[in-house]
Amino acid sequence: MENPLSKDNKEALLTFLDKRDRGVAFRFVGRDNILTTIERQLRLTQEEQRSLPNADVIQGPPGSGKSVLLKELQERYQGSATVAPVMLSGEDLHDRVSVAEAFVKACGIDPDVLHHSTSTRIGGSFSLSWLGASIDSNRHQPPPSEQIQTGRSSIWSALSRYLDMPEETTFLVLVDETQRVESDPDSDKNNTAIKLADGSTGKMKICVVFGGLSDTSSRLKRVGVSPRLASDSMHRLGTFTRDEAQELVHAFLAHEPFGLTTLGLNQDNIINAVTRASDCYPRHVQSYLRGLAWEFANEASIDLQRALNRGREYRVGFYEEIIRDAELQDFQNVLSAVAQSSGPNESFEFDDLAKAAKQGMNMPRADVWQAVEKAVHSGVLERDLEQSSPSEHFRFPVPSLQTYAFTGFNRSHTLKRLYEAEEQGDEALKQ
Repeated sequence: MENPLSKDNKEALLTFLDKRDRGVAFRFVGRDNILTTIERQLRLTQEEQRSLPNADVIQGPPGSGKSVLLKELQERYQGSATVAPVMLSGEDLHDRVSVAEAFVKACGIDPDVLHHSTSTRIGGSFSLSWLGASIDSNRHQPPPSEQIQTGRSSIWSALSRYLDMPEETTFLVLVDETQRVESDPDSDKNNTAIKLADGSTGKMKICVVFGGLSDTSSRLKRVGVSPRLASDSMHRLGTFTRDEAQELVHAFLAHEPFGLTTLGLNQDNIINAVTRASDCYPRHVQSYLRGLAWEFANEASIDLQRALNRGREYRVGFYEEIIRDAELQDFQNVLSAVAQSSGPNESFEFDDLAKAAKQGMNMPRADVWQAVEKAVHSGVLERDLEQSSPSEHFRFPVPSLQTYAFTGFNRSHTLKRLYEAEEQGDEALKQ
């Protein structure tokens, strides 16, 4: 059919394409149980926050929607009278200045007015000397100089004295990319992740949500956060339900700035086709919506199959980015070998990887272990936590990522297999 969309509609679709890396929250769906849990945490009193686990962990494979969920939480509580959302990344936790700036910004103070050209370490912890600048507000004065010189408290106690917040305010700290968190080389007691998970201190009430790859809870335990984690506060993201995926596709088609309702499209056909092709995996749904967006914004006539083909290319392109960013090109033959020798969702042992590396590349076991750690850290592989020895068992977190490895990381072969899987309804090859 002909494409009569206006220029403004097409520009809105192109904006959607530009924001592909983290998704566009034109509609948030699902994850209700996680949102309910976090809302319950925010209602805890300061005393309860000090004594009960107040850290939630949202973990899952690449593209499962962790960043979108954290962004939704930030936007949901932005402007709240009782909750101040603080968005951080795992890398920020290595820089106390960045962490302090995020808290200051959450309080409505412009961090640009703070001068922190010098950072003074006193007794193994940071003082507030880098916050000791004039501020355009009488409510947020730096502490007396004697406190700066003699204070040996943590950053949280320092911030608690510095930030004049209503007593009922809770800081909702959202940490994305938690897999980047590492132990503090100076002192485990000063590890910022631990300080966050320690919860409320002084006047500050803190509820923290860590988001990261599938081994995030294990990684946090390795840096000493475990005392603040409860089993019911660990959430693994996976696929949407069919209804949730259909709701998201429908929201895309009905999104007013896109103006797609003017095209008179058969929405049921599109919704069913995208749901079937994506198998309800969040990033895959996003890929096929991008394919539709490209079709509607750039083509003179609209062809659903052509849009689905482009969505499939975006889907494989996502896997290409993961492999490239992980710098695993030299390890691809090993990953391909184990992908071909194991079934979808099946785990394999480290010895299988080491054997394939020995045969194909004569790679020492120590180098294989480093490559595997890199693969896990980037989300190419994940530890199989259902095994009695998960540190020795691995699997591909997304089955169609395994298909990509199975085909020797060949784009055209992978696209062909995914297309055949969609045509034949072969669930073993689909996410």
